[in-house]
Amino acid sequence: MHMKADECNISGNSTGTTTDTLVSALSAPSIRVRRHAIITLGMRKQKDAVPHLVAILSDVDHRTRALVAFALGKIGDRGAVAGLLSALDESTSEDRGWIIRALRDIGDRKAIPAIRKFLSSDDWESRWDAAEALAKFGDVEALSVLRALERDEQVPEDLRSCIPEIISRIEGSNTTYHECE
Repeated sequence: MHMKADECNISGNSTGTTTDTLVSALSAPSIRVRRHAIITLGMRKQKDAVPHLVAILSDVDHRTRALVAFALGKIGDRGAVAGLLSALDESTSEDRGWIIRALRDIGDRKAIPAIRKFLSSDDWESRWDAAEALAKFGDVEALSVLRALERDEQVPEDLRSCIPEIISRIEGSNTTYHECE
């Protein structure tokens, strides 16, 4: 059974919408309804929605996959890690960063080997996302990539200016972690 936005009660203010209604909306024909449900479940940190969100990580639309990864990162449930790791293997440049950031936000160290693979990517953005995520884990393997990114003129200056702080975090001289995005 497919629902319209007004039938789901998620077209406007979704504060009164139940989790079951939002989960049902994940299969709505309208991409806007699906995306709204994904974002709402993530912002509410609805852990019981994790299996339903993981199931749509393979959506053909890269924007939807990115939103699902964002929502799973917001929820922060380790039950999403296996699905995110599978999605990372199949990721494109359009959704890879979102998946890596979700794994970073969940903080499960099982993700480290999969994230490390992207330290040698041809794409500087994938290298950045991997190094920045690994910094949160304190993984020293990210140091050489971060130092190279610091000299890479393709990397925007605002990101390059964050690198010394990230390096100090990994080296243990700074105990706070600030996301640079």
